[in-house]
Amino acid sequence: MHLSKNVLKTTCSFWISDKQVDGFFDTIDLFFILGVGRSGTTLLARLLDAEPAAAVFHEPISDDFKAFVQAHKSALAARQYLDSFRKKMMYLLVRHRKITIYGEVNSALRYHGDALQRSFPHAKLLHLVRDPRDVVRSLYSRKHYTAQGKDHHLLSPRSDDPLAGNWHEMSRLARLCWLWVDANRRLRHDVGRLLHFEKLVRDYSYFYNKVECYLNLDIGKERWLQAVERPTNRTDAHLLPPWPQWSEEMKQTFLDICADEMSACGYTV
Repeated sequence: MHLSKNVLKTTCSFWISDKQVDGFFDTIDLFFILGVGRSGTTLLARLLDAEPAAAVFHEPISDDFKAFVQAHKSALAARQYLDSFRKKMMYLLVRHRKITIYGEVNSALRYHGDALQRSFPHAKLLHLVRDPRDVVRSLYSRKHYTAQGKDHHLLSPRSDDPLAGNWHEMSRLARLCWLWVDANRRLRHDVGRLLHFEKLVRDYSYFYNKVECYLNLDIGKERWLQAVERPTNRTDAHLLPPWPQWSEEMKQTFLDICADEMSACGYTV
């Protein structure tokens, strides 16, 4: 489900007060699971939405993708987007539903981690991470850094990034590696609570302790098993082969950019 800013801008501006919105969200539990795209966000959102008392969304607001680019550049822009617009849109999604939990598993808000904690001090945030070799391989088959890409597919380093000066000479593979590093480095700083995708889909006890119990959800092993056995939003045709088949040059490019952050996130080569 996607709501457009163009459709609801007038509604949000004139009849929904900040007091009304804040009052509603003060009465329910909130959580946001943030990560890079192709890290299992769709699967996890659908699994968690099986909880009857919860409304759990995956990238429900289309305007997030425009705000994503601004949030990458500016913490102030991230906070302004949430406080002036996004909170009201969340309220519109669920105002008529009898829920006790609101959640999102959203890659488009991955640069809004600090802003989310400021806007919703009682919200629980999790940093979803997946092995960068799998993420980069999957992203390589998408629109990122291609002629078909939109603004959020073409993110580039800020001026203070060590790779900013070499950006125009970098290969598409190198840029995708940077994309993974930049997002996860920011998430580790802003969120801190790591959630490994590989463990989520292999070990129910890990899922139960790190997600189900922590977020006060009632999913159960049977629902979890059904979800992990039927993955969603898979990349069926990869343009890159699996990691062992990458050329030595490709592997070196990857390691030069990703190795440190990969280690910080708990992965080894």
